Amino acid sequence: MEQQFRRIAIMVKFSVLRIILPLCVASTCLSERAAAVTMGWVGESGQQPVNCDDKGHCSLTVPIGGYSVPPGNPNDYGMCGILALGGNFARARNARIIVVGNSYQANLQWTGGGFIPPIALEWTCAHLTEFSGLPALSKFALNVPSPVTASGGSVNRKQVGSKPDACLWTGIAGGLPAPDQGSPPDVNTQVETADKTFAAVQSSGESLSTYAFCYTFAGKSSSWKYKRIGPFVPSPTTSTPIDLPGTNQNMFWCFMVGVRGGPLITATPRFNAFLNIDRTVSPAVYSYYVNSLGLYWNCLTFAQ
Repeated sequence: MEQQFRRIAIMVKFSVLRIILPLCVASTCLSERAAAVTMGWVGESGQQPVNCDDKGHCSLTVPIGGYSVPPGNPNDYGMCGILALGGNFARARNARIIVVGNSYQANLQWTGGGFIPPIALEWTCAHLTEFSGLPALSKFALNVPSPVTASGGSVNRKQVGSKPDACLWTGIAGGLPAPDQGSPPDVNTQVETADKTFAAVQSSGESLSTYAFCYTFAGKSSSWKYKRIGPFVPSPTTSTPIDLPGTNQNMFWCFMVGVRGGPLITATPRFNAFLNIDRTVSPAVYSYYVNSLGLYWNCLTFAQ
C-alpha cells in the first residue's frame, strides 16, 4: 500500500504543482534508499530556502548529501543524474545538478518572484562502491563538458564524451517552451556509435542549453556497460506509470538523458516526465510517465 501511494503521489505532485509528500527538510523534500540508488527532490514544496532579488529573479539550491567527486573520501564518490523533471516552465530559467567544490547540489532558477518554485527536479545518485568491475576508486575523475546551446529554432550537436566516459544528462538552462509555434524543443545526452557520447539541443525559440557530467577513470580504455532503451515520444499523458520490463533495479541504475517536446509543449509550458521504481512487482523495475513531453532514458549496469 505504501509503494502504491508513492506512485500516485509522484503523478499528482507535478500536475498540481505541489509535491504531495510529507517530511520535507532543508536539504531534500524526499530522500530514500532503494537498493543501490538514492533519490531526492528539489522545488515546488514551499519548504526549502528560496532567494529572490528585487527584480524577481529567484533561485533555490540544495545540497545532495552523501555523494562527492575528487578530491575527497573515495567511499563517498558517486554519480548523479536526473530521474524526473516537471512543472510550469513559463518562468523557469535553470534546472540543473551542479558540482560546487567536490559536492553535488541541485539548482533551480526562475523569474517573476514567488517563494514556491514553479518547477521541480528529482535527482538519482549511486555510489561507485555499488558497482562491480570498476578500476580503483583513486583513479575516478569527473569531466564537465561545456554546455551545448542553440537559439532561434536552431539545432546544435557536439561530442561531449568518448568510450571510457559515462556521460549523464544534468539539466537545462534557458527557455524550454516556445513563445510561438516554433520547432519543438529537444535536449539530450546520448551514447551513440563507437561509444561516443553526444549532447544535442534544438531550441524552440529563445536560447536553450543542455548540460552533462562525464565520469571516467584514469587509464580506463573500455566502454561502460549500458542497457540502452528509449526514447519515448511526446504524449498527452500516460494515465499511470508504465513499467519497463527487464529493468531490474538491483541490476541497473536508470536515469533520464533528455526531454523531447511536441505541439503541446509549444501551446502550454507545463509538463512532466519522470522515471520511477515500481516496487509493487517483484523484482522491482523502473517505470516511466510523461505528460506533454517525451523523455529519453538510459541505464548503467551495476556489473561493469
